[in-house]
Amino acid sequence: MTNQEINDLAALAQQARKNKAGLWKKATSDLSKFNPTMVFRNHGTPNPAADSGPVFLPKLFRRRSTFGVAVSAQMFNGSFKNYLKTEPDDCFVTADFLSQGPHAALVHHLDEFVSTTSQFQPDAGGLVFRENASTGIGKNGKPAKW
Repeated sequence: MTNQEINDLAALAQQARKNKAGLWKKATSDLSKFNPTMVFRNHGTPNPAADSGPVFLPKLFRRRSTFGVAVSAQMFNGSFKNYLKTEPDDCFVTADFLSQGPHAALVHHLDEFVSTTSQFQPDAGGLVFRENASTGIGKNGKPAKW
């Protein structure tokens, strides 16, 4: 995304958050409680009537869900913050990323933004995540040629 696209989306999200519109009504920074009935739906039609629980970043949902399972299965004994340290996610503070670019911005790890009581500190647009390289797959099931 371009800096302008990021800024435009961040402004729209901030306005919606301020007005507590849409999903922002249920936005939470509290990651301390694991609710195994929550569902990450990658595809499909949203169902606002059924989607009544707390909302947080999809990446945090995936990490928190895996942590909840690991604790239940006695595969991990420790805090969510410490769990995040076991497989660090590289990220940047959005303002730093926009002003410095991906090569000069300071790299952080996701665990730095989760308190010892499992509170996520920045808002949803406060971080940009570094993702691994990927390959688009075309309709024929082979790597797409751009």
